[in-house]
Amino acid sequence: MTKDPSGSTQGTVEYHVVPHAGRWEIERDDAFTGRFAHEAGTAVSLAIAAAEREPGDAIVCIQEADGTCRHLWP
Repeated sequence: MTKDPSGSTQGTVEYHVVPHAGRWEIERDDAFTGRFAHEAGTAVSLAIAAAEREPGDAIVCIQEADGTCRHLWP
């Protein structure tokens, strides 16, 4: 979930593809989902598939080497 400037929670679910221990892990709202892949592209595809099944709004980002997240989908 994200917070707007007033601090209230919006309904957007965030999926992050994060490198960890030689693999790419998928997090949902900063919690590990249990899903991972050894290739970034595969992990991104899994994250997008999960985001598409969300009943509300969802986004997918990938963590860059410098720690920032880049928005990938939608």
